[in-house]
Amino acid sequence: MREHFPDDYKGIIASDKTWRVLMKNLPPHFLIQKDKRVVFLVKGIFPEKIILDQFINYFPKGYKGILVRCEESFYKMRMKENNI
Repeated sequence: MREHFPDDYKGIIASDKTWRVLMKNLPPHFLIQKDKRVVFLVKGIFPEKIILDQFINYFPKGYKGILVRCEESFYKMRMKENNI
């Protein structure tokens, strides 16, 4: 942590309960860690940039967001990534 944050930064590991509270406002998503990407499922006609700018802040710096609007495509991508 000292490599990426100032010395006076205090890191806290969230419990599972706290993590669920923090993540409850996010749409369904999964990570593609090798490419540092987060894939979000957002149905509707909301502008992509606004959605990605709002939600990507919950993830480590350097991650990029991908927006998928088709539920079937989202779950197929997730299954492929998780090797299910």
